[in-house]
Amino acid sequence: MNSVVDILCNRNGIFQASAKSLVEFFYDDMRQKINCIQYRLYPLPGNLVQNGINPSLLTSNGHYYAGHDLPVWLNDPTQAKVKHRLLIVSQDPRRNVDEMNNNKIEEIGISTPFGLHSMEWRSVKSQGLIHWVVVKLFNESGFGNSLSVYYTDVYKFRGVDDKSKKIKSSLDKKNSQIYYEIFRKEKDLFDPTIVLLMGDKAEEAYYSVCPRSSKDVKVPHQAPTANGKWKEYLEEPTSDNKIEYIYNLLLERLRTKI
Repeated sequence: MNSVVDILCNRNGIFQASAKSLVEFFYDDMRQKINCIQYRLYPLPGNLVQNGINPSLLTSNGHYYAGHDLPVWLNDPTQAKVKHRLLIVSQDPRRNVDEMNNNKIEEIGISTPFGLHSMEWRSVKSQGLIHWVVVKLFNESGFGNSLSVYYTDVYKFRGVDDKSKKIKSSLDKKNSQIYYEIFRKEKDLFDPTIVLLMGDKAEEAYYSVCPRSSKDVKVPHQAPTANGKWKEYLEEPTSDNKIEYIYNLLLERLRTKI
């Protein structure tokens, strides 16, 4: 954990070094409440955002109003038993005004990719679909003891959507070079043997940083709004069918021992 926090909290990261203790607290609290029925965003003050970040797409009324997803990992990738390291890449930490208000977040709302720290969120298949894929990998593939998984977004911040005001946030390419460099450091630290790219934007961003490789697995984003794209892969893109499809792709890749 310390290495990941160090990547995020330094002058080349997205948070200032003084944010480290707060980020570490968030991780500890997430672990303790991993099986509690709640969906919590954690509040991080805007003055802890690194000065090098361009705020133009991340503010409201002159203050930061955005989301960030802390990277999540399962099983220590440095342990001798781990032979397979799966990197799951999503696009960005999208937020809406309702979840920010419900959690009383005024500046940066901290979550995890696909809301993985929340049992309430990940338990719904349409929302926590990739969680169900990974659980299936650990429980049914035969590779569970030798598998480590790391989840992260390429784009580290995104503004907040407000449907009532017809405000739709934009992908924050203003800070793309900072985000890409952070992502590159995460990837080098984790050293994946398999990469799962979730959606076109995640794929596009990933290949802005990394060369194409036979270790890559590409699928549409898990969200129901991507069902049009999923119909190119599945006749009936139900959550169960998506889970089975992604699971089988990853299982095949694990078995090829690339």
